[in-house]
Amino acid sequence: MTELREHIVLMADYHVWCTEQLFSAVAGLSDEQYRGHAGLPFRSVHGTLAHLFLADKVWLARINDDSDGAAELAKFWKDGSYSGMAPDATTCSWEEHIADRAALKAAYLELLGKWTKLAAESSPEALKHPLYYKSSDGTPQNNALGNVLLHVFNHGTHHRGQVTAVLTRHGLAPPRFDLTHFIDVKEDLWLAAAAKSTAKK
Repeated sequence: MTELREHIVLMADYHVWCTEQLFSAVAGLSDEQYRGHAGLPFRSVHGTLAHLFLADKVWLARINDDSDGAAELAKFWKDGSYSGMAPDATTCSWEEHIADRAALKAAYLELLGKWTKLAAESSPEALKHPLYYKSSDGTPQNNALGNVLLHVFNHGTHHRGQVTAVLTRHGLAPPRFDLTHFIDVKEDLWLAAAAKSTAKK
């Protein structure tokens, strides 16, 4: 289980890093490209990013035993999760939660730090402990906390892939999301920090 905890800490860092890279990449989209119907389940790039943000937020509410907060957020799933897929859809509820592009980015990047903190502070025993919660339709569920965290990070991978398809459609280079690349980047940053610290002594 110690190995699982180390993996979850790594994946939490990876989730944060990939999301930061994604926001940097979508900055190259015009507002029309960013908000236009992209044939995605949540209509646009903005809708997809909003879905990612709200999914992270609802899982944090469940983990923190905030049943009222989780129930309030579940309305986005109840109100027609994929309504934005209709070819003639001009908007969807996901896009309207935080309509401002910069505000969504700021809110999501602020939220992400909670995942790294949670992963770092979770003991191997806590990761085995079942998390009891209700799904978006109110059905009682339970899963080990460690599995829930891995689900959240994998969910991010799924939707980041959808957004990168839109980037390439508009001639923009997609971010490099390889886990091995992230590990190399993280190691390079650690070595640079260690060298800087040594030089100060």
